[in-house]
Amino acid sequence: RGLSRSRRRRGVLAAQPPAVGWRLVRRAVAAAGGNLRRLRFVTVQEALRLAREGTDGQRLSLPRVGLEVRGDDLLLAPAVGPLPGEVVLPAEGRVDAEPFGLIVESTVLPREAVQLGDGATYLDADRLRPPLLLRVWRPGDRFTPLGMQGRKKVGDFLTDAKVPRLRRLRLPVLVDGAGTILWLVGWRVAEEARVTAQTRRVLRLRTRPRA
Repeated sequence: RGLSRSRRRRGVLAAQPPAVGWRLVRRAVAAAGGNLRRLRFVTVQEALRLAREGTDGQRLSLPRVGLEVRGDDLLLAPAVGPLPGEVVLPAEGRVDAEPFGLIVESTVLPREAVQLGDGATYLDADRLRPPLLLRVWRPGDRFTPLGMQGRKKVGDFLTDAKVPRLRRLRLPVLVDGAGTILWLVGWRVAEEARVTAQTRRVLRLRTRPRA
């Protein structure tokens, strides 16, 4: 049986062959009212990865539905927007990220507009899967830091970078609609979002403390 609006043991899904797992996820998304035409292969792959190795509380946005890890279970339900303490980041505009004490300004620009050393952070806009969400990092979160190979725990990265413990508590990460960490805010961009020679559009992000 596939996932549903109720809880399901994720180990059952994780044990299926990839083709079977793909069909189960699609069936579950359809049953929960999701949009199959907008369901991308990489998003299904991320759902299957969460079934195998996700940590409690990790969430994934699928078209019109949300998936959340609840211990040994997966919960699939209609999307109801960000959780308390989470902030949706628009592609264009300014947002008051109050939970993190930040104002974040975002703008989509052509690749030629990149100005290294201007204090902004640049991501490849065409590699991002909306919606973009700012949330606090969680134990077990992993990402691929720019310039490194392989995934690394966010907690380990912060320890190696000697980030003060008190500062870590409110440190946000930027995630996309598939739950992939794109940016450890103020510290490191992820490889998945880096600007390359093939980049055509960039998302410029500027942060400043709230007044």
